[in-house]
This record gives sequence, structure tokens and C-alpha cells, in this order.
Amino acid sequence: MRIVFLILLLATLGFSSCDSNTSNANRSLANSNANVPNFTPPEKIKATENPDPHFKSCNPYFPLIPGSQAEYTLQYSSPLVADVTIIVSQIEENGRKLFLEKTQIVDKSGGLYKDELTERKYACDNGRVQLLSEEVNNRTDKSVSKVTTQYRDVAVYIVDPAALLKKGTTWSYNFTQQLQMGTDPPMTTDAATVSFEAAGEEEIKVPAGTFKTIKVIRKIKSTVVYDYYAAGIGLVKRANLEGTTWELKSYSGLQPK
Repeated sequence: MRIVFLILLLATLGFSSCDSNTSNANRSLANSNANVPNFTPPEKIKATENPDPHFKSCNPYFPLIPGSQAEYTLQYSSPLVADVTIIVSQIEENGRKLFLEKTQIVDKSGGLYKDELTERKYACDNGRVQLLSEEVNNRTDKSVSKVTTQYRDVAVYIVDPAALLKKGTTWSYNFTQQLQMGTDPPMTTDAATVSFEAAGEEEIKVPAGTFKTIKVIRKIKSTVVYDYYAAGIGLVKRANLEGTTWELKSYSGLQPK
């Protein structure tokens, strides 16, 4: 159960479950799935609509702009390297306008042949970005899995800009997760808490350029992740203490402010 929880935890914090401490566990779990087809590298996801240059996002540090696309290099603490693509679209559910964010992680460099697709739904509320749902579908050459997250209350992912710019602002949300490996019965974790803290401004240089960012510290149990957000762009860098990093390499439909 510890291995399962760690895999779920890393997915929640925005890291792939094949990171250094879980790759062997993932491979062991993969061996229990005998009916998975041979791996075929996926096509890169692409935005399905043209971004509206006049669209105004509710939070410039997390700009959910339909038609926008951002690409990152994901360097694990091991030699593995992956490509990350994030696209955003607008949807409507029960008369409510929401945002659908798709994140694709493809890693072929280490022999695991990883293809992970995460779908998150967000809502905006007076500058706050609420996370409504998250589903992660992960496929390798030997296994398939799905992780679904449920929230026990309002899950605020990013606070309003004024609060975010105030160093020391904190917020949190509670969640449970359900993991299904192949056709095995799903397993559910105990409730856990993700906590956030706005840690002030910091200039960050990545392949896409140099940006003035707000640093946000995310914690769950002993895992710590540092996210860096630039106005008009959103996430430009992500790092954890073990050495895994995301770095923005290109973007479209987004405009630095």
C-alpha cells in the first residue's frame, strides 16, 4: 500500500510515477498486467482551437486561455527525460463554463515507453482557480493504470493574484484517490492534504526565456515541490528536492505581462 500511495502522491503533485524512487515499483506492478498491447508512441496532443487574443483570464498567473499550448522538458532525477505538452480548452457542464486542461507526458528515453495523459477541469471564482476533477491515464509497454482524484471540499489550486503576491499566504485542500492497475479491482487511498505557500518573487531562466515569477511551495507529507508562475504565462518551472524538474521550452496563445 505504501508503494501505491507514493505513485498516487507523485501524480497529485505533478510528477510522473516513473521518477527515480518509484520506477522499480512501477515496473513490478507492471508485470502483473499480462493483457497490455505492445507500446505504440502516441501523437503529440495539439490545441483544437485558435486562441482569442482578447480573452481575459481570471488569474494571470494561471492563465486558462482556450487554444493555448505550452511545452516543457521534464528531466527526472534519473537519466530519464520526457516531453510535456499542456493544452487548454473551454467546456460547458450544466450551464457552467469550465476549463479543460490536458497534460501529456511521453518518455521513451529510458526503455519504460511511458505515455501519460492527465485531464483536469477547473473553474474560476473571483481570481481563484478551483480544481474540480483530475484523471490520470498512464500507459507503458507493460502496463496500464488510471488514477482518479476526489476532493472533500473546495480545492483551490491557485489563490487570487493579490493573495498570491503576498509572501506567506497559505491555502490547502483535502483529497482521496482511486488507483486501478489494468483490469484489477480499484484501490482507494486514505484522505490526504496538499498545502501551499506563496514564497515571494524570483527571477527564473528557462529555455523559453527569463521570467519574473511567483514561487509557490507545495507540500504533502514529506514531499516538497517548488512551482514558479509568471504573469501571462503560468507555470515556467517546477522542481522537487530529489532533482526532478520541468522547464518551459515554448508556448503559444500566451503573452507575458
